Amino acid sequence: FWLDVVDATKPEMDRLARVFGIHPLTVEDILEDTGDKIEEVSDYHFVVYRAVDTEMAACPIAMVVKRRFVLTFHGRTTTEHVEQAVDRLAAMAEIGWQSVVYVLLDGMTDALTMAMRTVALEVDQVDELVMVLSPLEKADVLQRTGLVRRRLLALWRLMHGKPEVVRALMRMTPDLDERHLLGDVLDHLGAMQSACAHCDMVLARAHSNYMGQISLELGDASVGLSVFSNQLLIISAILLPTQFVAELFGMNVPVP
Repeated sequence: FWLDVVDATKPEMDRLARVFGIHPLTVEDILEDTGDKIEEVSDYHFVVYRAVDTEMAACPIAMVVKRRFVLTFHGRTTTEHVEQAVDRLAAMAEIGWQSVVYVLLDGMTDALTMAMRTVALEVDQVDELVMVLSPLEKADVLQRTGLVRRRLLALWRLMHGKPEVVRALMRMTPDLDERHLLGDVLDHLGAMQSACAHCDMVLARAHSNYMGQISLELGDASVGLSVFSNQLLIISAILLPTQFVAELFGMNVPVP
């Protein structure tokens, strides 16, 4: 069976730990929302896999996997992934612990892929806008660049640890079909890591182009100021003698 627990409290976790034989350190990790990992503890495996919400915040699902049952623990923001997994499992002929773990990991990885596509689209828009900016838009694009980079770094941090978790599950799974499905999840994670690296390179290039445009504009302004100063100097050189003569003959004194 599969038991899903939402927003478990400390007393509830203590009772579940006594019933299902969960180690106290595992209970502590479930309540503290640690990063992605997989551990073998006595007669079960403990898996943590983080999804992402609309604000690019990490939403972990903790799994206690035994041969005959799976326990999952998460917050309400991750309930959508569990509901989608239930719908997918309902269409399967045979269900084991591998099936439950796979549909959960695959659904959360797909959500990360969609978030990555959104960020990649924003990165492309920033890269296109940098070269065609008006002076009033420059501050806005700089702010957008910082926001996109922050979202990208949040996704990149979520990638850390996930490939190792999937590889460990592949080694645990005896069925070739299940290993193939987990291998597909691993391929998606590799593609997302490559996309993160590419987007970071594009943002670095866009920022470099932005600073290059600012440098050119400052150079043009400096040249214009220098030309204006030279013109003022020439005008002053012309007007100074005439002003001296006019002041000399305009004085109220006898002129020899």
